Amino acid sequence: MTITKGNVIDCSDFIPNRLRLIGPRWVAAQRVIFYLTTMNRAIFIVDGLNLYHSLADLRKPDTKWLDLRSLCRTYLSAAGQIRCEKAELERIHYFTAIPHHRSSSKVKRHTLYMNCLRNLDIEIHLGRFKQKDVYCSRCKRKFTAHEEKESDVAIGVELLKQCHLDSFETAVLVTGDTDIHPAVRTCREMFPAKTIFFLFPYRRKNKELQKIAPESMTIKPRAYFENQLPDPFIGADGTSYSKPASW
Repeated sequence: MTITKGNVIDCSDFIPNRLRLIGPRWVAAQRVIFYLTTMNRAIFIVDGLNLYHSLADLRKPDTKWLDLRSLCRTYLSAAGQIRCEKAELERIHYFTAIPHHRSSSKVKRHTLYMNCLRNLDIEIHLGRFKQKDVYCSRCKRKFTAHEEKESDVAIGVELLKQCHLDSFETAVLVTGDTDIHPAVRTCREMFPAKTIFFLFPYRRKNKELQKIAPESMTIKPRAYFENQLPDPFIGADGTSYSKPASW
């Protein structure tokens, strides 16, 4: 029998006859069907703003010095269990926007953290904040607010792009934003062999997204505390990055 990638085979073909007599556990194992593949490359696509607000909900500013690569590796085994294949971290995509409308200190901290992520070989995708007028029905006044634009669409486009490039077997979306729903549904329909699920940031679990990806899970607060960058963090080129004294 020739086995190629994509074959669906019966495990009983590979169980020696002498072992089939051991007991009911082997009898059950004979009927297990599994999908044979050569690898399980995993990519993580991270909604930076969604993750940031999750960290803010902890009310523990120190956790914002997050080692994102280490955090993703923490959930690699779970990604492997879903496909019944050991997962290998292929790439991390981080989507964010620089808050130029906020204080210079916030922009500086944000830029500092992005430099750390780049040194961790994480691909940064920048969106933007757009100004808009908001009317308050309580005080009867208009005021200016800012909202992040493009990231949701950019995440969906990136997911579709990576599916088309066949760059992964498993994609983990770190977000709880419902706007990504159409893109995920479409990718799962067009590329049924791909495994796509959500890793919801703490307090960002979404029932609607859970329905289309029941295998999804939520980041535990403990994972934030256990996956922090060293202080100072030394980049690949020897540059030292110190953790901000305040957030």
